Parts: sequence; structure tokens; C-alpha cells
Amino acid sequence: ATTMKLIREVKLPINFSTGAKIFGSASGLTGIDDSYKIYIYKNNTFGELQHTLATNGNSVWNWTLTDNDKVIYSNYYGIYVVDAATGNTIGEIPTKQTFAVSQDGKYLCAYHQNEYEMYEIKDTGLELKARKTMVLVYGQLTFDPMTSSVLYHAQEEKTQVFNPLDFSVTKGLEGEYKGTDVFTGNRVFN
Repeated sequence: ATTMKLIREVKLPINFSTGAKIFGSASGLTGIDDSYKIYIYKNNTFGELQHTLATNGNSVWNWTLTDNDKVIYSNYYGIYVVDAATGNTIGEIPTKQTFAVSQDGKYLCAYHQNEYEMYEIKDTGLELKARKTMVLVYGQLTFDPMTSSVLYHAQEEKTQVFNPLDFSVTKGLEGEYKGTDVFTGNRVFN
């Protein structure tokens, strides 16, 4: 398609700051942040607020809402995993602030400097699956949105593909991984 059509316009119930992120889950929950709180709505019309996740007055550095209704966010003190449907905290990882999470919400990779940890996200908590010290040149870790069994480390001219359960390199690819088209499965490299 060469043109876009406005399907619906929704007025947000609160004035959010520039840079606020909005995420949706497969069940229809929708979340938006205002730097210090994450608001979870029952659907994408923002009509009914389900939960407000307070971050104890600490600004949210990064966050996402997964397809299985988990909110993962980070701040100065660590990474937190919250059940978006209930508002209950499932687990936390202190001393780590950077993360990658699989779209299905099954795996969470937490890292800081050269320390990498892979967790399985369960309804009752976080289960450590692997821990590895490795030196990776600056780049971004990203799960493939089509499968939680592929973790990319993208740099300027090359991409390493990892098995997330043990951080073993399964292959190297030319170009920097930029994303996957979830409709076609085609991967985009720069």
C-alpha cells in the first residue's frame, strides 16, 4: 500500500510527556508511561484504567509490554517484571538496568557491562537459565519477534546470532540486524 488511512483517533486521558511509549499486548491490554508511572488500560481505547504501576518515584529508563501481559521495566535500581493483568510484581533483578525480552514474554536477558543473564519468566517468578561473562563490542541485543529461541547482537557491519539458553553463538551474519517483519518473517539488515 502506498497510502495510509486513519482508522480511529483516540484522545488520551492524561497529558503525557514527549517520548512517552505506548505498547499493546495480544490480549488487548495497552500501556503508556509518563516517565515515573506506567498506566495499563484494559483496551486500546484508553477508556478504562486497569492499573497504575508506580516505580517508587524513580524514572523509568526502558519498558515494554509483552504478548502474555507482562510489563518489564528498568530504572536506576534494577529490572522489574510485573503481571500487567494483576499489577503484582513477579520478580526483580537488582544491579542490572539493560534488558531484552522476547515478544512472547518467555525470556528476559538482563545485562550490565560484560555480565549477561538469561531468565525464563514464569507466573510465579524468574528462573535463571544461563549466566555468562562475555565481551561484546557495543551493539544491541534483540530477540527475534518470530521466535524466542533466537537472540541477535547487532553491530555496525555484522550480527551474531545466539542461542538464548546458553549464549552460544549459532552463526554470524553480514550486516546489522534491524528487525523482522512479523507478517512475512523477512529479516532486515543494514
